[in-house]
Amino acid sequence: MEAKTEAFRAGMCLHTSKAIDKLKDGKPGDMISREAMAAVIGRSCELSEKGYANVMSAIRHVERVHGVVWRWGRTEQAFVCLSAAQAVDDVQQTLKRSGKMARRALTTASTIKPEELDDEHRSRYRAACVQAELIRLSVTAETHKRLLNTAEVKTPDVKKLMAAIA
Repeated sequence: MEAKTEAFRAGMCLHTSKAIDKLKDGKPGDMISREAMAAVIGRSCELSEKGYANVMSAIRHVERVHGVVWRWGRTEQAFVCLSAAQAVDDVQQTLKRSGKMARRALTTASTIKPEELDDEHRSRYRAACVQAELIRLSVTAETHKRLLNTAEVKTPDVKKLMAAIA
């Protein structure tokens, strides 16, 4: 009988647990093909298969718990362990997508007539518009350039930030 891994005992399925065991010790530049990962976890890792979902769950877990960042490399056609510089690029791409989603939300919100909403929905509408606009503004090229020109960018104090926008 196969020994249960720590992740499996924590409530994850065996396939995800096997993927975690394979990914957690990754070093920048390591690559694992879908076929190799399928051999490790015992399931197909093609995009529409359950094994792919197991690997994606394992990638999120390994990033959060072990600090190792893996992404699917289109050009490599493999899961790639990212270096710190590549992880920065990944963060910037994620922020760019967030900005696009915020702009889309604002476009949709512009079609809504607040006077046609009940009090609860009007409050939610206003809050959503403010949040979307904050996201949009925070990821603009202008904001990025201003932050690059700041001598020392610190992680903001969330309580102070929330007090400033309240």
